[in-house]
Amino acid sequence: MSVKRRALRLRLKVIISAALMAIIPVILLGITTYLISSHSLMVEIGQANRDTMKQIQERIDSMLIGTDKIVLQHAYSPTLKDFTKLANPFENPQKFQDVMTILTSMEVLINDVDSVYLYLKNSSLIVSPSGGLTSADKLDSHVMEAISTATEPFFWLDRKSESTVPRGGSHVVTLIRAISDSSDKTSGYLIININERAFFKIIQNMQLGNREMIIITPSNHIFSDWNKHLLTNDFLAYPFIRNLIASEDAEKFGVERIRGENTEEDLMVNYIKSPYNDWKYISVIPYEVLTSPFRWIKQMIIAACCLLILISLAAAVGLSKRFSTIIANLLELMKSIGGSMPQPAKEMDEFGLIRHYAESFQTTKESLVRQVQESMPLLQANFIQTLLTSTLDASELQNKLEYYNIPTQYPCYSVLCIELDHLRGQTESDVNLFVYAAINITREIIRERADGVVVKTPDNHIAVIINHGNEKDHEQELQGEIFLISDQIREVIESLLHITATIGVGNYYYSAQKIHLAYREALEALQYQLVEGSGRVLFIGRVQPSSAVTVYPTQQEQSILNQIKLGNLDQICHFLDQFTCHLKKADPLNYEHVRQSFTQLIASSLRMVYELDPVSGPSLFSYNLYQRVHKCRTTEQIVLWLKREVYPPIVELINRRRMQRKHDTVEHVLEYIHLRYDSDLSLPLLAELVSMPVSHFSSMFKEEVGMTVSDYIIAFRMEKAKELLATSELKVSEIADRMRYNNSQNFIRMFKKVTGLTPGEYRLHESPLKDALEGMQ
Repeated sequence: MSVKRRALRLRLKVIISAALMAIIPVILLGITTYLISSHSLMVEIGQANRDTMKQIQERIDSMLIGTDKIVLQHAYSPTLKDFTKLANPFENPQKFQDVMTILTSMEVLINDVDSVYLYLKNSSLIVSPSGGLTSADKLDSHVMEAISTATEPFFWLDRKSESTVPRGGSHVVTLIRAISDSSDKTSGYLIININERAFFKIIQNMQLGNREMIIITPSNHIFSDWNKHLLTNDFLAYPFIRNLIASEDAEKFGVERIRGENTEEDLMVNYIKSPYNDWKYISVIPYEVLTSPFRWIKQMIIAACCLLILISLAAAVGLSKRFSTIIANLLELMKSIGGSMPQPAKEMDEFGLIRHYAESFQTTKESLVRQVQESMPLLQANFIQTLLTSTLDASELQNKLEYYNIPTQYPCYSVLCIELDHLRGQTESDVNLFVYAAINITREIIRERADGVVVKTPDNHIAVIINHGNEKDHEQELQGEIFLISDQIREVIESLLHITATIGVGNYYYSAQKIHLAYREALEALQYQLVEGSGRVLFIGRVQPSSAVTVYPTQQEQSILNQIKLGNLDQICHFLDQFTCHLKKADPLNYEHVRQSFTQLIASSLRMVYELDPVSGPSLFSYNLYQRVHKCRTTEQIVLWLKREVYPPIVELINRRRMQRKHDTVEHVLEYIHLRYDSDLSLPLLAELVSMPVSHFSSMFKEEVGMTVSDYIIAFRMEKAKELLATSELKVSEIADRMRYNNSQNFIRMFKKVTGLTPGEYRLHESPLKDALEGMQ
């Protein structure tokens, strides 16, 4: 028995040693796997945060650069230059009105602008659309101080309103650009105020979730999103914020721990610096939100380790039944850890349970792979949108192109932007049907001639990335190839879908990293359908002007305004056509100038309406005309809209106002005649009363009353004479004198001519004495 016991003990030691030798490597493998996967996931999260920060920085920089381009275009306006050189701006109201129109159009063209000012350096005055011409004392003192020390032609200025709240107050970002005369001497400044909400509107559109964004300017002002409060104290109270303010690095990434009153929290901080204006963008997100996937990885690794341990111990079961209890306990533990996995439907032995959990793990893996494959089209579309709008790092771009099946076979990349014309008024369902039909047509044509991908953009455009050509092809061959593809797409869409398509084409590039430049150029080329028309292929190199002398058709505008005063719709349409022809004569054509010219024409027309009818004019239109003109895609659409929807109601209002004014004028004259019929009245006297030419007044009076002025005066005086004859005992000669007749014979002759009776006969028939005698009889 002792030998058997020793053998059993030895056998048990061997089994335990073998089990330990199997379990220890499994645990080390699980820990290593967890650390590697956690590190890889953190690297991916950090890179994703960096890409997001880069997109935010580029979009805000693009907004600031776009604002500066608009301001720069207006800064060279001869109207502004001439106005800023005036010694007394009040002496030239016409130039003042032109300046107000330009400033109003700038408020319309610049998104999220708070205010626009023109500072006149010589007279220390400012002009604004809302305040008119006022003293420069109304400008912020920081702005005036910056202008007084300015040495650059333009600069950005940021400032914060006073507030005692740690995160209170609002920031205003101001663009100040100098206006110089012919001798390069500064005569004034354009001042554009942009509220910080404009920047955080861009951030909100990114849908960043539980993340707080902070922007630090070179003047150490801190812009914060008031909707997020991860950092509850004053920003300068956090050491990492102070370190980032002092940092000169381009990028940083790390985890910071902040302490509250009773809690501590780890935050992941991303920092990036803009090369355009040295603004620093800081993203703060709770570390716990980012690491939530780690718990799932941890559970999976623990489950996998338990499965391997279970297999090791199961081997021991074959050697000794004494381990069955231990194995059962371990299996129960594994069940509790893998509680989310499906449980066996029937009783199984230990090996059956091992097989069941192995199959469950395989099923879970296949499900994850299938989910990734099903979401691949959406992931690919999102990546293409990023590729079209952002600059991606070259080190990782190639891998992402291969992963998302973006073609890289050929060296050249071109981008087309397709817009389906005349879909306004269609239902959303019909628009989607047209767009997806056009996408399928484009894919078929691209597949025949080159390689590429086609996606729908959020604004219902169709973006096409074409990979084509070889390094030996000449520039004309590469451009010709893209033109053939673009024109074939346009013709097939028009033939099969019975709608026209306008296609913008950017320049080709030998690097996928510059696809966003080609897409931007294609979008810009598409804008030139405003001057070139719809249903065309527009190449940026052919439609974009190298330089343009923009001349506004002032004479035609004045003719239109004069016809508005006269209420002549036909002549308004005639001069509108001349206005459009004058714009199209510019060489080269510039779509921004054309759209801005129509915006200025609308502003001048509305100002004329408001002056003519201050009561009804402002409420004449129920929608914003400036927004509507920017939705029109071609010049023809703008002109047709003006002729059909804008100028007819204006003319109707002016004519209705003129008729009412004519009626009021005649009523005033009639009231004057009724009160002073016994005075000397004449046509020149009454015309002078209403400040009108005699001939014009005479024709207007006859048209309104139905008789001439002299006939009406005679008729009214005869009525008054009849009243006096019937109700008074005045002599006929006295009544004649009161009616302003030189002698009674003229009066009697005129009275009989009007009534058919002499005054005496009329008094006899109409006097109260006659009525009394008849009553006595």
